[in-house]
Amino acid sequence: MVRIDDHGKPFRLSGMKGRPEYRYGNEEVGWFMVVRSWGAHTGCMRYATRAERARAAGLRVLLWAAALVASPVLLIVGRPIRRRYLRHLYRDGAPPLIDKRRGCVSAHWFVVTHPLLRLLCLPSDVVARRVLGRG
Repeated sequence: MVRIDDHGKPFRLSGMKGRPEYRYGNEEVGWFMVVRSWGAHTGCMRYATRAERARAAGLRVLLWAAALVASPVLLIVGRPIRRRYLRHLYRDGAPPLIDKRRGCVSAHWFVVTHPLLRLLCLPSDVVARRVLGRG
């Protein structure tokens, strides 16, 4: 007999129907329980039509502009802003970033995976890690 546990905490994955679902966000957020509290409108973006693909391309362009405008703030306090945003997405009941069953992507996915936003948050992340002694 083999017992798998997490030092007294609930095991993080569950495949049983009706049990809570856990997912791994990233190294900042870690494991989180999936909360399905959102309604019919989820802000989901599909790529089926030309208009939907144009909308996604427009969002990508606007994110570059928004990142450049917010760059002074993100260089100084980017880490806490990014951590709070990721916590909202992964723990506070936001719609999933990618919904494979419905075949759509949330607009938040573009923000989370944007390379310039991640790069602008890097200096404050390095300073915070040095101050906290984690790197």
